[in-house]
Amino acid sequence: CDIMNKLNIQEIKTSFVNIREVRRYRHQEKINQRAAKFFERAESLTVGGSVSKAVPIYEKILKRSPNHLGALNRLGNILREDGNPQRALKLHVRAAEIVPDSLEVLYSLADDYAAMAMNAEEMETLEKILKLDQNSPRPLYRLRATHLKTGDWALVSDVQKKLISRIEDTEEKEKE
Repeated sequence: CDIMNKLNIQEIKTSFVNIREVRRYRHQEKINQRAAKFFERAESLTVGGSVSKAVPIYEKILKRSPNHLGALNRLGNILREDGNPQRALKLHVRAAEIVPDSLEVLYSLADDYAAMAMNAEEMETLEKILKLDQNSPRPLYRLRATHLKTGDWALVSDVQKKLISRIEDTEEKEKE
């Protein structure tokens, strides 16, 4: 009889734990659904040119869902463009911690470093992009420009050679 009581008590405890997990899951689902609706609204405002109205919505999303990748990235881009690259950098670093291989986030991060004249960090980020996106000339254009800023002509030359080998358009190749 004692064994039966212990089993029943354990089953009851397990049931309560399961109920709590289901409630937590449902609560998180509601938060995610609201964030998606807010994000869609903020994106519409941004695309429509009402960026100043979109900013508080992105911030509201991040209060409720601090790891919302889209809101982190978009708000960071807006802040950088509005002259606040330090805050943009914090948001993009957080986004890169969540999804380290996101090209969109990494390009935004490189833009932040460029806006703050942090050339070494910009180059490091562009090198990471280059490893992830090996066929695109875009990171090479950016690397070349960064090396030009630092005056490292040997690296400019190396990047230029790689860039020319990646360009497929004959006219573009001749231009380079």
